[in-house]
Amino acid sequence: MADCWDGGDMSDEEIQGFIDYFGEDKIPNPDHYPQRVIWLMKWYRHIVERNRKDNEKDECKDYTGQ
Repeated sequence: MADCWDGGDMSDEEIQGFIDYFGEDKIPNPDHYPQRVIWLMKWYRHIVERNRKDNEKDECKDYTGQ
């Protein structure tokens, strides 16, 4: 599985987060649909992780008042 898509520069934790987000049984087989998996990974990184980081920043502002 990792031969077909290595996650680019994603860490093991980020790849696990990707799998957990979609559910292991919902991710297309990367051997059969490599472009779809790559697209989903890009979408996940640009949308989901960015939103999580923005939410973390907002939470920090609540505590620091900045």
